[in-house]
Amino acid sequence: MRKLLLMMALSLSANAFAGSNICEKVTGTLGEKPGTFIQNMGRPTSREVENINNLHNPDVIDNLIKLNYPTGFASFYYGSSSNKYILLKARLNAADFSAPLKSVIAGTVAKAIQQHGQPDETTPTNIRYYCGETGEEWVDIFRRQNTITGFEFVAYFDG
Repeated sequence: MRKLLLMMALSLSANAFAGSNICEKVTGTLGEKPGTFIQNMGRPTSREVENINNLHNPDVIDNLIKLNYPTGFASFYYGSSSNKYILLKARLNAADFSAPLKSVIAGTVAKAIQQHGQPDETTPTNIRYYCGETGEEWVDIFRRQNTITGFEFVAYFDG
């Protein structure tokens, strides 16, 4: 009986914070690497690569990679020392959503709220979900009345 009560309590607490994982769902669906993003969202119209000095060690050259799409983009940071990519920002119109992304960001605001809980901020043009307590990362879901028109994911990165 005690085990059953504990499982019920964990289930209730998980549902109470269901909206807190939208960022993980978005990045998991899009991918943290350019190649994965392309597999999930399709071929970009163009790709730009810029060499930049690492913020912490100017002798190290890292890359900013931008994938351009007809109605948006995705940008990544590649750390050459760590050999890792970070999805910095992605912005797409609903017309370019892949089927997996449509399952994460529903077609209406009402469905998005049902799926992710109440947003942290609401304006006439968007709803915003913060990824953590600091407010340095977020997902904006753009809207025209109740219809979702696009989204933007912004990650925190200090180099």
